[in-house]
Amino acid sequence: MNHFLEIKSMITSKESKELEELAGIFKVISDENRLKIISLLIKRELCVCEIIEQLNLSQSLTSHHLAILRSIGLVKFRKNNKWVYYSINRNKLNKLNSKCLNLFNLSKIEPVPIEASRQRNETICPAC
Repeated sequence: MNHFLEIKSMITSKESKELEELAGIFKVISDENRLKIISLLIKRELCVCEIIEQLNLSQSLTSHHLAILRSIGLVKFRKNNKWVYYSINRNKLNKLNSKCLNLFNLSKIEPVPIEASRQRNETICPAC
């Protein structure tokens, strides 16, 4: 059996879809300002002006980042008269935490003896 086919079949279509979704979330939260906003909102609910003050960003840039975080469901908002308050979506954050813990679960790693690893590389890639 071709080893490359064996490796490819290790990721199911369901896992592939979940990884694609997770990659999209990672792309969104990879922005430093968005990570800072998430960090603030994990601590407590804030209005836009408080976020602006904490991060020293413009109102339009802060609103842009909040809209992107809302688009993936990580941040939610509520209106109170003329004020808009933002908070972390705990349910979405818990799901994201679970997915990350599952993806980076060290107990899934199968130990491979060094010699077996070398032999495997020789059969897959003779150039190595």
